[in-house]
Amino acid sequence: MFKKVGDRLLMAAAAMGGLSCPDCGEKSQARPKSSSDVLTCASCGARASAEEWMSREGRAAGRADAPPSNTKIRKEGDGLGGVVWHIPATGKFGFFLFFATFWLGITLIVSGGLLFTVLGGGKVEGDMPVWVMIPFFGIFYAVGFGMLYVAIRQKYMRHRLTVSGGAVTLRKDLLGRTSEKSLTSGTVKTVAQKEFYQQNYTPVYGIEIKGEGGKLRFGSALTSEEKAWLVADIHEAVFGPKQATAPAFHEGGARGEGKGVFSILIPGPGKGAVFGSSIAAVTGLAFLIGGTFLMDFGPMPDRSEGGYVFALVFALFDSFFLVMWSLISGAVALGGLAATFLLLRSRGSERRIEGNASQVSIRTYRRGLVLKDVSYARNTIAAVRSSVSGRSNGTPMKRVELIAGDKAVKLASWMDGEKADEWVAELRAALGL
Repeated sequence: MFKKVGDRLLMAAAAMGGLSCPDCGEKSQARPKSSSDVLTCASCGARASAEEWMSREGRAAGRADAPPSNTKIRKEGDGLGGVVWHIPATGKFGFFLFFATFWLGITLIVSGGLLFTVLGGGKVEGDMPVWVMIPFFGIFYAVGFGMLYVAIRQKYMRHRLTVSGGAVTLRKDLLGRTSEKSLTSGTVKTVAQKEFYQQNYTPVYGIEIKGEGGKLRFGSALTSEEKAWLVADIHEAVFGPKQATAPAFHEGGARGEGKGVFSILIPGPGKGAVFGSSIAAVTGLAFLIGGTFLMDFGPMPDRSEGGYVFALVFALFDSFFLVMWSLISGAVALGGLAATFLLLRSRGSERRIEGNASQVSIRTYRRGLVLKDVSYARNTIAAVRSSVSGRSNGTPMKRVELIAGDKAVKLASWMDGEKADEWVAELRAALGL
């Protein structure tokens, strides 16, 4: 059922031109019928499943010597052999101003209505003392003004990045107030695009320079072309010119020797997965029962009573809140129960990916017996890919797929990001990719 829903969403996204190459960002005009269909990028040659194309987790790849023609970023030397990038303010509030305005508006209406009722001698329903409303609404106002501050930063903040004298320094200037942070060039480990936040369930990336002494982060409001160019240009300034390499993981491309025979365990979800899914199921059920039996819709207000409009607004809000509470808690409970069942069902078994000179097999074992065996010709294996499928307690979780011919075979759906990268590197080495 879930796969059919996913395939329908995929078709809808493809119809709206929403599929982008996960490696370079190039749009695709293809119309895949299934999330496991493999799409090939006409620009960079990358091959990935339609599901990964739809997730849009990829970031465009740039060149240090090819800045966007319309960029306002100014690059110059510092006279000491270093490089300076002047990144002007965007001049746009972006999504955050709309969010802050909407949030503060709703908060003002609700809190103002309560204040008007109390000052007018009315009574607020419930046993909660009136003073509790002050810290309660204070949280909502803090969120709204926080988003407003982010909007102002996005519109007016300027950045200056300098790579010189063995240091990488980021200077921020917001309406005359400046701050600086530096990293020693020799301690810088990576220069890459990282997900800063999500907007409409779509990742928004910024530039992160990570070193042993901390991180420098900026640029979420830049265009994708500017981010791609800056990452490549800064990388070259810090680490030196990048050596040209042949495209990796393309079918028919150069391969390493790999291993003639191998057997690699496919990591499972871990010992704590059953406990976590059980907790989710119990929590969802508890909230569902609590919402159903401890809360009620309550009577609708009488037109003859004072403060009818505000009473009606709160009554409708209570009803909407109860419905959403029940739907969300029910979904959490159902998902937790389903995950617990599947995990318990798979206990005592293990999955391995095994290969020889002619084929690659994905086998499920239990007590030494093969329960399931799916094989592919080894020369049809084009790539092994990992991509972000979600987050758990702030940690990126990844899906891992084997690209075999024109289909993507899912090896894992929810694996710790670092573990996934290490495991994929091991499997690629075994396959000679």
